[in-house]
Amino acid sequence: MKKLSLTCAALLSLLTFASSAKADSGFIAGVGGGVAFGYGDLGGNGGLVDGELGYQIQDQGGIATTLALGLTYTELDYSFSTSSRIYSGKEDVFTLAPRLRLNFPIDDVISFYAQAQVGVNFSDVMADFGLGGGVGFDFRISELIQARVGYQLNADVDGTGYHGILAGIRFTF
Repeated sequence: MKKLSLTCAALLSLLTFASSAKADSGFIAGVGGGVAFGYGDLGGNGGLVDGELGYQIQDQGGIATTLALGLTYTELDYSFSTSSRIYSGKEDVFTLAPRLRLNFPIDDVISFYAQAQVGVNFSDVMADFGLGGGVGFDFRISELIQARVGYQLNADVDGTGYHGILAGIRFTF
């Protein structure tokens, strides 16, 4: 019963919060793709696919704040050596991370965004704590659809990671 009461209170708070927001506020879903370039032990190139689900809050004409859960997949070449051997191949990396994004409107169609994320990078061999960030531009296609072009960086705590250019689309509902 206690869990049900807490869940109902949380939903009521979310609905109250959501109804007080204006303009382009709402739930968001986005997907994109691009090219990734590895650094550190991941020294090659590969593809990048990115998706997110979250909520955006924006007052009329003001800065938009988005909280989202992002999932990124990339496949990169790797190459590293020990004193007796060189290892190389391809590695799949999944990143699951909560994101905070700020959108700064330039005009009615274009806005600049900056984002930060902290999460976990899952690879073929291990899971590791990861940090990331990105910058780019959103282009409003309609009231509910935006196109995105940007740059994204993701790194493990050991200095291995990838960065890349991506393009995508995002829906607000």
